[in-house]
Amino acid sequence: MKEDSKTIKGPQPTANLWLLTGPIHSGKTTYLLKMHEFLMKKGFVCGGLLSLACFINERRIGYNGLDLRTGKTFPLARTKGLASWQKAGRFYFDPEGLVKAKTAVRSFFPADLTVVDEIGHLELRRCGLWNELLSLLKQPQIKWFVVRESLTDSFLERFGRETPVLRFSDAELLSKLESLMGDPPLSRR
Repeated sequence: MKEDSKTIKGPQPTANLWLLTGPIHSGKTTYLLKMHEFLMKKGFVCGGLLSLACFINERRIGYNGLDLRTGKTFPLARTKGLASWQKAGRFYFDPEGLVKAKTAVRSFFPADLTVVDEIGHLELRRCGLWNELLSLLKQPQIKWFVVRESLTDSFLERFGRETPVLRFSDAELLSKLESLMGDPPLSRR
């Protein structure tokens, strides 16, 4: 395959990369939070980042990041921010929040699973968590990348991969994700 400016250069991801996609506000993050809790109870070590919607008076004002390894939340993106902050769509990304998000994604070792929720316009422009994604692709653990449905084709084009895609609308998604994980390593049972 000919490489161009749209294709990543560097490591080929392992077969352990899966995309989870679905429409905006379809419950992808809520589902992954429940799946994370389920896997932790089974003895898996999970890391990565979830983006939790943040509201004031029932109005979405942005997203908080959740570091899955530490359980700590932090401001990540807001509908209002400083002109110097990275912007994607209507959201401004808090620089301190991006540092914490990068740390959450980088804390992939040792982990059985690393989740990145979600990969969006910033990453497709090689900003945001781009470098962390490239590093993560070199790692052997299972990786679940969340990409909204409207960006799935752009993600696959950018990464130039035949990455398996699990659609959130798939009624058997839970059993598919559980079967991908198998059993935790013997050392943690």
